[in-house]
Amino acid sequence: MSDKQVHEIVFSVCFFILALTAAQAFGRGHATLAVTPEQPCRGEPIFVEYDFEGGFLEPHACAIQCEDQQERFIYYRNGKATQCEKLPGCRDIGEDREITCTPPAMSTFDTSSL
Repeated sequence: MSDKQVHEIVFSVCFFILALTAAQAFGRGHATLAVTPEQPCRGEPIFVEYDFEGGFLEPHACAIQCEDQQERFIYYRNGKATQCEKLPGCRDIGEDREITCTPPAMSTFDTSSL
């Protein structure tokens, strides 16, 4: 095998890895929401003691969804809500994308599940 052929193979492999990495970084993959904006939230609420102000927030409240396979949404102290990723995922995808859902009517913030 000539040096030119080796270089072509190495270049092809590197290009493939770069293309795959870019597709994963910029693609949406399986990260889908259970609802579209302002549809009713689905599943059980995860009550958090902080307000929703948009953007990436910590901690990852939806992680519990991977443990018990129960569909959930995050219910924030200021009455807003975001949907967790569709099962089997467990990311705070609604929160990360700043897409809210409409929570069921709840008269008070329930801290019993914190």
